[in-house]
Amino acid sequence: MYLHTDASDSGIGTYFSQSDQLKNKEYPVAFVSKLLSKAERNCYTIDKEAFAIFFALMKLEYLLHDIHFVLQTDHANILTLTLTIKVGSNV
Repeated sequence: MYLHTDASDSGIGTYFSQSDQLKNKEYPVAFVSKLLSKAERNCYTIDKEAFAIFFALMKLEYLLHDIHFVLQTDHANILTLTLTIKVGSNV
């Protein structure tokens, strides 16, 4: 299971996918996107990328709850973080 996130100057998006290792294919399960407000567009890129992750976790919590998944993003600063996130926890 993979959660892919990305941010641009105008919006954020995510998709959740499932992989079939026997066929070496990835199948989409859900897509979510959002246009950024004027205030959100003025944020730094790393903030928009982090918001894309947060947005994805909140919107897709019903799919991600109690499963292990890989978070994939293309932003170098986010990639250097090592995070363990349990969706739905009270932390």
